[in-house]
Amino acid sequence: MTKCYYGDAFVINGKGLVVFGCGKTRVITDKVILKEDKNNYRICNDSICFDECDGKLYVVPDPLQGFSAKFNLPEPNIKDGHVVDYMFYLNFPEEQKKVRELDIDKFVQVSEFNINYPMFGNNNLDRTNEMKNLIKNKKIRLFSIPWCDTDDERARIIKSILYNKE
Repeated sequence: MTKCYYGDAFVINGKGLVVFGCGKTRVITDKVILKEDKNNYRICNDSICFDECDGKLYVVPDPLQGFSAKFNLPEPNIKDGHVVDYMFYLNFPEEQKKVRELDIDKFVQVSEFNINYPMFGNNNLDRTNEMKNLIKNKKIRLFSIPWCDTDDERARIIKSILYNKE
């Protein structure tokens, strides 16, 4: 297993966020991250790895897109990562039209493309089960974010979740 996936990772309002789906980079980078706020930043785009420590899941940048082991290079380091607090799937236009908090099985189902992206492995069942096990028993909230007419609308939804005082 590589524990590498096709997704983006950010820190927003001090919370670790992993994003799969349609428009993930554009919506979060251009509309959610405020350039003047140093507490909001991108960890990495398109290739993320996960590691576990002390019962928490960490997202770690993977600039080599899962090829570290193939070239005998060091694996991504957990100290460069951040604890995952939220995972979002950004819907395509034809998918459901409302915000939903999801259970692990549903989140993995809707995120299938990002989880089973061919670059990172070819055994889809193993990768799906790996993702479920990574999320299981962690304090991670899983959401499906609807397609909206504008990126600003999607950003408002995302901000309302990440800046909620819970």
